[in-house]
Amino acid sequence: MATEINYRAWLVGAAIGLLLALCILPSTGPLLRLQIEQVLGSQTGLPGTKPLPASIAMSRPNDVQIQIATAIGDFQSSYSISNDFHEGPDFISPFTRLESRFPNEPSVYANTLRMLFMRRHMRHRPENSLAFGLKLIPDPGAAAVDQFPYAFFDKTAMTGERLDPNNAYFSMLYAASLFSQNKDAAAMAEYHLASLKPYWREYYTDEANGNCKKWDLALGVRSAMMHEALFASILLPHYAPCREVARIELYKAMLAERSGNVKQGLEVRQDIMRCGSLMRSQSTAIIGTLVGAAIFRTGLVNLGGRPDSTEDSDIYSDQVSQQRIDDFCRYLRRTGNGDLVAPVTEEYDAGTFIHNTGLDNLQNATVGVPSLAVLWAADFLILADVIMLLLLGGLGTVALRILKLSPMEPVSRSHRLPLITGLVLGLGVYILSVTPSRDAIVASLIFAIPFILSIVWICRGCGRQRALRRLLALFAVGAAVFIFLTIAFFEFSKCNGAVQLGQAIEYGTPVGIASQVLKNWEFVGGVLFAFPLMLVCLVLLGLSIIRRLPLFTGILTGLSKTAAPVACVLILVYGVVFLGTISQERVVNTQVDQQTVCEGRFNAAMTGHTWPGPTNWKIGSKRPEEAPAAP
Repeated sequence: MATEINYRAWLVGAAIGLLLALCILPSTGPLLRLQIEQVLGSQTGLPGTKPLPASIAMSRPNDVQIQIATAIGDFQSSYSISNDFHEGPDFISPFTRLESRFPNEPSVYANTLRMLFMRRHMRHRPENSLAFGLKLIPDPGAAAVDQFPYAFFDKTAMTGERLDPNNAYFSMLYAASLFSQNKDAAAMAEYHLASLKPYWREYYTDEANGNCKKWDLALGVRSAMMHEALFASILLPHYAPCREVARIELYKAMLAERSGNVKQGLEVRQDIMRCGSLMRSQSTAIIGTLVGAAIFRTGLVNLGGRPDSTEDSDIYSDQVSQQRIDDFCRYLRRTGNGDLVAPVTEEYDAGTFIHNTGLDNLQNATVGVPSLAVLWAADFLILADVIMLLLLGGLGTVALRILKLSPMEPVSRSHRLPLITGLVLGLGVYILSVTPSRDAIVASLIFAIPFILSIVWICRGCGRQRALRRLLALFAVGAAVFIFLTIAFFEFSKCNGAVQLGQAIEYGTPVGIASQVLKNWEFVGGVLFAFPLMLVCLVLLGLSIIRRLPLFTGILTGLSKTAAPVACVLILVYGVVFLGTISQERVVNTQVDQQTVCEGRFNAAMTGHTWPGPTNWKIGSKRPEEAPAAP
């Protein structure tokens, strides 16, 4: 007996010591405290589902990234995405306040322009259809277009252009606004200016970084899963107007070529291709590089002003695109612009690489997230099982004392039916609590009839005191079962939160064991969650049979004595898994940092490719003296 006591004391001490060590260490303490808080707290899953208090943004009034993220959050909460203009005239007030506080930050103006494109304010110009010989489609948003505050948008674009004069981003979006206002000459001049600038920077990572800082301040720890989720949730509505502007420019080039002005048409095509090249080579997001490559290829089609393509969706068809680049190079040589063949071919090859590897690499962009999500879920599962075992052990101890049972004493026949009925009662009430309201009434009636008959049977032929004790035992067991199932479901939902976040971040078809676990989590997670509890109960059941003990008292006695040691063993297992979580957190944090610089370059490096850099357009530029110097 002394050996058993010492063994249990050693096991409890090891578990407590491990938790204390992990909690004290600076590299593991914040994340451990966060996970314990999540398991014991009221929030389900990983943090991120509840709104952050406004005091966090107020505590960092001079952090421009936090203030940008807060303004965008206020802007998004002020309208319904299903309605273009669901709010009043002050919907831009978050951005006006932001610009007044940070008047010299180009990121403020860049993010304002991006988010204003969430309103479908750009008029659907007929050139988008005419460039490809399509039937004109009436613009369903024409009425809403006239309500858009163009003056504020244009002022924001011009201010951003002044603060960051070498950035093509502001000029290109300004051109989109001018085209929407039918100011074609000014729009084409602005687009040409954008094509001559040396770099493309969207600043949207400042919103993601601001949200990450806010969550880090709220949680007291950097969560790689949260950071990856916040970056993956950034909206990029400005890419569609960029493509529309390219189609309008294409139609302008076609009109010039039809009228015999080949030189002007080619200059407009160069503007399209240079703008696409900038986006392709310097966009942070892989989707931006794909859009840039598509814009570049828009400049290759419909030579001579003839709409030889009815769609630009076949722009990456190997046979069609190769024919187009060959035709375009012959066109350049025929018109005396052979010096453009080299940069055009170089950019075409870069775009082909982007398309052939970029779409598949969307899966690789989050290669560490499935493993991290599974590790987070495993941490929650183990901690939840510890709670469940301790709860079962406590219930077993209480039941033995209330029923005054010894390990060798079977449950009396008078107690069996109340206990069984209590088990059914707890299970039934729990099922009714999670049943949809429209079915709950019918289910309640079906459940109530046999339950009432059971109570009548239990109370028949006994005195009032004995009947009252049986009913108390019945309802006590029912309440214990209901509480246990409720807590179990609540704890399992925390594990699901980590998995659902991992599923939301991961792109494409699941690859690898971790991704397959995420995909089939409803089955795998349920089995893993129930396995330790079921294993303990089955072992106790087997031992009761082998030792010829009454099954019910044998299981209760076993739970009361073994729940704590088994929970301690699970805590030691948790320590090992948690160290794996810490290691994977570092991997994903590094991945996030690299993706915020250039997602495409990171993806290419992961697959063993070399990322194609910017094309040297100075070889073919007719006006190199107009191009500003790169910073």
